[in-house]
Amino acid sequence: MKIDKMNEGVIFLNEKQNENQPDYTGNLNVLGRQVRIACWKKVSKSGKNMMSCKITDEDSNKGDVTAYEVQDSRNSEVNQPF
Repeated sequence: MKIDKMNEGVIFLNEKQNENQPDYTGNLNVLGRQVRIACWKKVSKSGKNMMSCKITDEDSNKGDVTAYEVQDSRNSEVNQPF
């Protein structure tokens, strides 16, 4: 899904086929570049709910994908990611 508005995006609950797949997936427009985001619900070492996310650049060739790891340590008591 292409996101037309710069610096916006969407994240959906993923219908997982196995436990290794992300809990959420989506698409973002980051400074005009289309990227995919995958997020897993986790608990930090200090016991706080968090999301671990991986962002991959859709604009690069499959053999040349740039990936970024992002941690969101905000405490979330509900099943919503943010």
